[in-house]
Amino acid sequence: MWIVQNSMEVRHSLEKKGRNLATYDFSTLYTSIPHEALKDKLAQVVMKAFKGNKKKFIRVTSKSARWNNENKKMSNNIDCDTLIKMIDWLIDNTFVTIGSSVFKQVIGIPMAQTVLLTWQIYFLFLRI
Repeated sequence: MWIVQNSMEVRHSLEKKGRNLATYDFSTLYTSIPHEALKDKLAQVVMKAFKGNKKKFIRVTSKSARWNNENKKMSNNIDCDTLIKMIDWLIDNTFVTIGSSVFKQVIGIPMAQTVLLTWQIYFLFLRI
């Protein structure tokens, strides 16, 4: 799986390898992803990552995040369940402002958050 700027990039790389090529434009994808489906798919990704790395925690510091099995006191260690809860909280508690009004995002995800592009890719990949 990779991200491309346009379909020509894919076409050129697959010219001798592929027979059929289809491209899609997801102009409304961000605004139409159901929250429960997104949370379910992201939980699958997180569980698979923890299982595949055979680690119990992600240790987060001011400079990096690393997989590890030690839960030391005074460390910011995040386990699988906690990370899933954090992602769920972010999805459930996203608000947007328009003028002086504040609205809770109940479907879809806002496009301004960098991590959300990655979430969108995982969501699509797991639905195929």
